Amino acid sequence: MQFAFAHKAATVAVVAVLVGCASIKPVDALTEEVENAHRNLAKAYSACDEPAFTEAYAENFSFITSNTRLTIKTKDGLRAYLAGGCRLTPNPTAAITTQSVRFVGAQAVVTGQYLFRVPAGAKIADVPQNFTALFIREAGSWRVAAHHVSLVP
Repeated sequence: MQFAFAHKAATVAVVAVLVGCASIKPVDALTEEVENAHRNLAKAYSACDEPAFTEAYAENFSFITSNTRLTIKTKDGLRAYLAGGCRLTPNPTAAITTQSVRFVGAQAVVTGQYLFRVPAGAKIADVPQNFTALFIREAGSWRVAAHHVSLVP
C-alpha cells in the first residue's frame, strides 16, 4: 500500500514538472518577442505615434538620451520628448541597426545601435547612437523599464 502511494505521488510530481516545462517558452521565442517590442518602439517614434510610443514604456521607467538634460520618468515627459522631435520637418526617424538580447531572470537587457535620420538644414543627417534598454513583462507585454541612448563617440 505504501509503495503504491509513493509511486502515484512520484508520477504526479513528474507530470507536474513536465506540464510546467511545456508552458515555458524557449529563449528564441522570448527573444523574438522582445525584439518585436523594440522594433515597435522604433516604429512608433518614427511615425510620431504618441500612444504607441508611450505605451511601449513600463508603468515605472527611466529614459535618458544625449539630447535630454534630465532623466524622463513620466508619460508626460515621453510625450514632450516625442513632440519635440515631431515638430521638425521631416520628423526624425529611428532604425535599429544592431541589437543583442540577454535575459537576466525575467528581464531582457537589449544593447545595440540605432541609426537616427534627422533634419540638418536642407539635408538629412545620419546619426548613429548606442543604446541599452531593459525590458520587463508588464500587463502581458514586453515594456521598457530603463532606456539609455547616447551618441556614438
